[in-house]
Amino acid sequence: MNSTVRWGVVGTMDEPAPLIVAWVAHHLSLGASEVHVFLDRANPEAQATLADIPNCFTTLCDGRYWQESSRSERPIRHTARQKYNATHVYQNRPLDWVIQCDADEFLDLSRGFSEELLESNARTMRLRNVERVRRGPANDIFHGTFRGLQENQELTDRIYGRWSEFLNAGMAGYHDGKDITRTGEDFTMGVHFPIDATTSQRHHDPYVEMRSARILHFDGLTPLHVVLKLLKRANEPKYQVPRKHGSQRERQFRYARNHTEKPRQMAKMLEAVFALDKDQADGLGGSHLEIVFHPGKAMEQYGLSANLSIENFDSELRRREADLIELTGLQWPG
Repeated sequence: MNSTVRWGVVGTMDEPAPLIVAWVAHHLSLGASEVHVFLDRANPEAQATLADIPNCFTTLCDGRYWQESSRSERPIRHTARQKYNATHVYQNRPLDWVIQCDADEFLDLSRGFSEELLESNARTMRLRNVERVRRGPANDIFHGTFRGLQENQELTDRIYGRWSEFLNAGMAGYHDGKDITRTGEDFTMGVHFPIDATTSQRHHDPYVEMRSARILHFDGLTPLHVVLKLLKRANEPKYQVPRKHGSQRERQFRYARNHTEKPRQMAKMLEAVFALDKDQADGLGGSHLEIVFHPGKAMEQYGLSANLSIENFDSELRRREADLIELTGLQWPG
């Protein structure tokens, strides 16, 4: 058996450059053999910053890219673009395992990760996810702690009150993790799990959960980022086959869409659903994790720097999402 394992991370993203740079540095520092960034839109700052970073591959998915691809044109759904790019890496790069992560998802590995991949006979393994919650005034976009799966609905109702319906299993986003997938199998890549290429359906392999890895999901790096993500989904085109979102997400979308001109009420929802005070954190018990995450050291390791302040991030968001802000009439302080 080989004594080394080559694993890679791939993401299709359209985010401010500081987040992309932090994402790349963090995953390289963990030992990823390759990190692939597919830019959904031109990002000169990120492209220039990452141009000479070893084992980082940055691709601009412009009109020419899609025209020359097997799709011939840019897929309308962003999830379809994610799947195409992840499958391209999965099928064409010299890697043993591949995982698709969004720009707001950071792998958290403990000792034994490579050994677990080497020793496994599984074709795909599940990484559980935990979700960042804001805790008081933030120093930068990564400030906060994390919460995990909470299946006690009575406890969730007690801690979050009327806002508990905006959560599913105690979390605002997804709660069932993502798969890392062995290459060389008859799979295409999905956003959360591989797809059986013969049936075009989710794989039916036995469930195997990794002991040495999880995903830190930030689900919006700043309150403005959360709002813009919700509004983007709330204003997606009407597809023939509608994309499935959890009921808690649908409530978040509706609330965001209905309160674009009421920033105080929007902020109240964000504080209630995406943040915790001390009493709430204590009440969650083992579902609350005092994890402190910051990619600063990883960035230094690769000679990278970026302004990770909330002010800088939000300023870049406003510039990149000006059309969405105008379309929705969003009023937000700053």
